[in-house]
Amino acid sequence: MQKWQNQAIVLSARKFAERDLLVNVFARGQGLHSGIVKAGQSKTKSSLYQAGNVLEVSWAARLSDQLGNFTAEMVEPIFAKLMNDRNKLQALLSLSAILSNSLAERDEHDDLYDELLQFLQHLCSAENWLKDYANFEVQMLRMLGFGLDLSECAVTGMERGLEFVSPKTGRAVTKQGASGYEHKLFKLPKFMLDGSEASAEEILQALEITGHFLQQNIYNPQHKHMPDERARLLKLITPQ
Repeated sequence: MQKWQNQAIVLSARKFAERDLLVNVFARGQGLHSGIVKAGQSKTKSSLYQAGNVLEVSWAARLSDQLGNFTAEMVEPIFAKLMNDRNKLQALLSLSAILSNSLAERDEHDDLYDELLQFLQHLCSAENWLKDYANFEVQMLRMLGFGLDLSECAVTGMERGLEFVSPKTGRAVTKQGASGYEHKLFKLPKFMLDGSEASAEEILQALEITGHFLQQNIYNPQHKHMPDERARLLKLITPQ
């Protein structure tokens, strides 16, 4: 019998057979992991396995490569705390979908798990959280091995005056280094360099950058597209 028990964040749950749920979690020490919840469509259990909820999860299967079964207890009801805020809830669904479609099954990513847990806990109480969302996507790229290089200009080697990002390399470029090619580069928001406050326009610029590199480095090799949940988030936060 194969077993493990650890803290996990629910990413998704859907109906399986007549009464069960097929649940995907992101678990500390286990990474992305799927399992069946017996009688999971009951009101009590279905509320437990809502996206974002932090659970103490036990998994068991006869063999390690089998789907296996989940049982769990609530640690923190993140979904309930966000369900009345449309934008925050969509941010949660966006990250859940991105992680579900980015991570290899059962690859351990404890640094990313901790980053996600911290973001979700902050999201529950924060008013100005969009910059944190953008920063999470930046950190996710880094932790998955596709970090942006904003330390110096890719053309001149200068560390000051960085204003653009190359869509090919993810490296920063100064105005001087970008001369004549500005239209081919991403505008680099200042907060991505120094952590300063960010305008709505700068947040959207940052998400354009991270979305490009998520698609280029993670989804294109798998012949996939960015999840619709992220597009819905962008639509919600884009000024009309």
